Amino acid sequence: MVKGHVRERHDSVLAVLLVTAADEHRPTGALSGAVEPGEWPSLVRWQYGYHRNMDLAEKKIAILVDNFYQEMEVWYPLFRFQEAGATVITVGAKAGETYASKLGYPVKCQLSYDDVQAADFDGVVVPGGYAPDHIRRHPKAN
Repeated sequence: MVKGHVRERHDSVLAVLLVTAADEHRPTGALSGAVEPGEWPSLVRWQYGYHRNMDLAEKKIAILVDNFYQEMEVWYPLFRFQEAGATVITVGAKAGETYASKLGYPVKCQLSYDDVQAADFDGVVVPGGYAPDHIRRHPKAN
């Protein structure tokens, strides 16, 4: 089992590193023993069913992009899916085109609608903002 903890305080907030047991499929306890004065407890995390960590290795996710997309609805899923091991591809009207968000953040489109098929992907993210109105105008995006 891997053990560890963080002994820092940031603005009266205790940062505790959740430690994962080698075998995530069985619980190993909530606290690791008695805590001495000045010591922070080491926590052990376990998850079941819906809350189990997903392994997205070998999965392919498309994120449809166009102008005036909602930033958090592109960047958050993009980074989280990559962290989980998925291959994330940005898809738009024209491959290589750079699209700006509502606040001006750029995202570069990797493939065009002409280059992909729905069957090529395990998941598709359609971000909010004004982008869906642009996306729906392309027949191949529908």
